[in-house]
Amino acid sequence: MKKISSRDYLAGLRIHLLPFVVWVGAIACVVVLFSHRSRRYEVIGIAQGPIHQLAATCDGRLKNVGVELFDEVKQGQVLAVIDGVLDNERPRPELDAELAVLKAQMAQLAAESKVARAIYTAQVNNRVSGWTADLRPFATNVSDARLRVLELTAAVETDRLALRQLDLDIKRFVLEGRVDANDVAIYDLQKMRVQKSAVEQRIAGNGSLLEQANADLALAVEREQAFAQGEPDAAGADQAAEDALNKQTEVLARQMDEVLVRLDSLTRRESVELRAPFDGVVSLVQHTAGEAVLAGEPILTIAKKEPDNIVAYATERQVSRVRENTVVQLIDRNSSPNLMVDSQVVYVGPTVEQMPARLWRNPNIPQWGRPVLVKIPPDLKLVPGEVVGVRGI
Repeated sequence: MKKISSRDYLAGLRIHLLPFVVWVGAIACVVVLFSHRSRRYEVIGIAQGPIHQLAATCDGRLKNVGVELFDEVKQGQVLAVIDGVLDNERPRPELDAELAVLKAQMAQLAAESKVARAIYTAQVNNRVSGWTADLRPFATNVSDARLRVLELTAAVETDRLALRQLDLDIKRFVLEGRVDANDVAIYDLQKMRVQKSAVEQRIAGNGSLLEQANADLALAVEREQAFAQGEPDAAGADQAAEDALNKQTEVLARQMDEVLVRLDSLTRRESVELRAPFDGVVSLVQHTAGEAVLAGEPILTIAKKEPDNIVAYATERQVSRVRENTVVQLIDRNSSPNLMVDSQVVYVGPTVEQMPARLWRNPNIPQWGRPVLVKIPPDLKLVPGEVVGVRGI
């Protein structure tokens, strides 16, 4: 058997190992290329949740800040209380005292108005009583004149009836021929004519008296009406005095309204409560109790404990294939092994924005892209600010 030297053995071994080494190197290159290719289609996003700055709603001083940094808060919880009453404003006791004085003055005016109205009403009632007594004779004169007219009218009408009856009797007497009978008949005819003449004279006299009575009646009525026009007004209190009191009352009422408005403003600003808009954690405390704050100045910052979305940035080449509802994969690189879950794009920003500095490839070179919001699935537990890989953009 031929003996092989060690030098020949090593040379042969090199010849047999060379294909194996080349094969392993090729596999490594393929793995590197695939890894590089997969990374080309993966972008980095940041998990983010709602962040709310609790700002002062008015100028004032913080009475109380009920939470500290990193405290958990519930929606609707009172986090801070502001005293919005400024030092140069009139204090509540002074306004309460002014309001009490105004109320007392209004009560006094009301009492004076009531007394003045009662006095004036009594005076008017006295004048009305006197006027009524003075009017009574005028009414009596009118009544007497009317009675006189009625009496004369009745007398004239009665005489006219009697006159017509005498005319009929005389005509009947003549037609029956009694005048030629004897002296008694002639006497009766003369007697009837005398009676007729007397009735005619009485009618004429009463007619003249009736005309005078009608004139007297018209004059009495005219006098009564003229006196009646001067009837005192008993409808209310003296109008001038009433108007003066009303003006004073209106002035006091306006002053009371101003004081009430100030008191209401003080009441609303004495304890202005700032409440948490959602469940979260206090991530920043800008002011503490006792400090003065201006309206709109941030006091606390509240961050939601669990993020809702991931914001990633698509380059100009990527944005053409990204739409809402596009299916993507999220890669949690902080888990072991890396957790991959499916999700979808919920929003694509309308403009190109500068990316956050932590997403730049080179810390010294800013990068730009269109923001893309990706919904976080329930089975992916992240914390705000955590970096997540997004594949499919």
